[in-house]
Amino acid sequence: MTTREPVGRGVLWLGYTINLLSYVIVAVVLWGCYHVLLRGAQLAIDPGLAAAVGGIVGGVVQWAVANAVQANSFFFGSSPGSRQAAADMGAAVGAAVEGRKASN
Repeated sequence: MTTREPVGRGVLWLGYTINLLSYVIVAVVLWGCYHVLLRGAQLAIDPGLAAAVGGIVGGVVQWAVANAVQANSFFFGSSPGSRQAAADMGAAVGAAVEGRKASN
């Protein structure tokens, strides 16, 4: 049975950077929304343009958060309980195959 290799320093910093970047993007978007709502009466915003920009910004935020989720999944993997269940199933299948070979 092989064990998971430790994550290298460069890959670990890449994960930190991806998470930090996603937090910064979300914070900037929230600050921008607050700024627009605070001064919305002073700004002449076309509703069509606002919808288009909102869609683009929403797509960027979704992309950033999805990459952060993927990075977290890579670094932390699945729960230890499911890893143990997979190891137990592998051992049971291996024992069954060995038992079948011995009976032939």
